[in-house]
Amino acid sequence: MDDTQARKFQKDLNAGLVALVLLAVLERSAEDLYGYEIAKRLQRANQGEALVRRPCAPLLPHHR
Repeated sequence: MDDTQARKFQKDLNAGLVALVLLAVLERSAEDLYGYEIAKRLQRANQGEALVRRPCAPLLPHHR
C-alpha cells in the first residue's frame, strides 16, 4: 500500500469510527442531541479531555 492509499484508508477508517461513536451516543440518549451536546458527552466520557480538536466540526458531516 503506497502513502496515498494509506492516507485514504485512514481517512475512511476515521469517518467510519466517528459515525459509530455518534450512533452509540445517540442510542444511549433519551433526548435529541446535537453537535455541542454530543461533544460534551464524549468529553465527559473521556474524563474531561476533548476527543477532537474542533469538537463540532467532525460531527457536522454526519448530522444530516
